[in-house]
Amino acid sequence: MTLFLKNKKRRTVAIILALLLAAFFCFLKVDQNYFKVLAPERTESDRQNLDKELDNKDDKKDEQFFGRLEVSGDSNKSADKTNSENKTADANITKELPRRLEIPKLGVSANVQYVGLNSDGEMGVPSNGDDVAWFNLGTKPGEVGSAVIAGHLDDKNGHPAVFWNIHKLKVGDDVYIIDGNGDKKHFRVISLEKYKTGAAPIKKIFGSNDGIYLNLITCGGMWDKTKNNYTERLVVFTKYLPLD
Repeated sequence: MTLFLKNKKRRTVAIILALLLAAFFCFLKVDQNYFKVLAPERTESDRQNLDKELDNKDDKKDEQFFGRLEVSGDSNKSADKTNSENKTADANITKELPRRLEIPKLGVSANVQYVGLNSDGEMGVPSNGDDVAWFNLGTKPGEVGSAVIAGHLDDKNGHPAVFWNIHKLKVGDDVYIIDGNGDKKHFRVISLEKYKTGAAPIKKIFGSNDGIYLNLITCGGMWDKTKNNYTERLVVFTKYLPLD
């Protein structure tokens, strides 16, 4: 009886083990199929098609990249062209600015400096006694309006400067402006006027626009030691006269 029970227990254990093994293999098969669904095996044809798709994507990326480079290059060329054109335009404008003032009767041939307003709100003056100074916030010589050029009567040591003899000019005398292109503009003296310092007619000197004028201004009268200035201003008014 005891032997029969032992055999029966062995058979039961064997059956249970067999069932467990069968269940394990079934789970393993299902699990393998699950992974096969997630990552199906590809045929040779599938792999070739996938390679073509990847190549096409790479080609498109290359086209986009080089396209951007090309556009960027064109943009740079366009910007360079614009900058070059701007520089050329600036250079042309600069060449049209006055470079020399010539007054044959007085033997004057002076370089032209460019000045604006000083700290007192007055027109600046040349930095030395040999040059003259064009008021570059106003009219350019040769254009409609009143261009103004200033020059010293004497230098800081009291020696005669560029406009020392300007009072000798007469109506009808010639004055010339030469620009950076070498073009010469001809002006003719129409009047000489003296004004008390601080009482010169600014509008007449700087603002007349009914013609093309060039007005030369310098000091005149007597030296006032108390004010450290001359008592008068001498203005030579000239008008544009086209060259023959």
